[in-house]
Amino acid sequence: MRAMCVVLVILGGSAGYWWLRTYEPVTVIQEQLAAIDEGQYPRAYGYLSSTTKTTLSFEQFVALIQNNSVVMEIRETSFPTRVREGESARISGMLMGYGEMTCQASYVLMQEDGQWKIRSFQWAPPHRSHTDHLRIAQQRVGMPAWEKDNQYGTRGSAIEMDSRSLPVTGACCS
Repeated sequence: MRAMCVVLVILGGSAGYWWLRTYEPVTVIQEQLAAIDEGQYPRAYGYLSSTTKTTLSFEQFVALIQNNSVVMEIRETSFPTRVREGESARISGMLMGYGEMTCQASYVLMQEDGQWKIRSFQWAPPHRSHTDHLRIAQQRVGMPAWEKDNQYGTRGSAIEMDSRSLPVTGACCS
């Protein structure tokens, strides 16, 4: 029992260490997204690295924001994929907007003059979340989608039955 407790403490400590190492880069991303949500595009642009600013003008940056409804009005974020290597970090996850729209997001950050800056980013085009597809399927047939028989005559999950209609997303910027 004591050995198991030691293992759990070690695992918990290493997970905490990993999470803390990526806390600052994720905070920079969240601060940039908050500035975008508040319409403070110059402040949001300020989170980009000097190298990125030489290749992406302020006007281009604003156009990227305005072409993505999820980025313009973010309701929630989730960044489960986090890798930090020295003075750089790769962070990716999902941005959730209003109306059940989501957008995959990936960032590369680097230390610049002692601060984390966004070196590159990629926002996929907005698409309906999987839960919204399930709700639409349920409304169409008037019954929970998981209760409907699939093509083999057995009951399957709604995601399996509705996967052909899920949108394909691609990168809109990098």
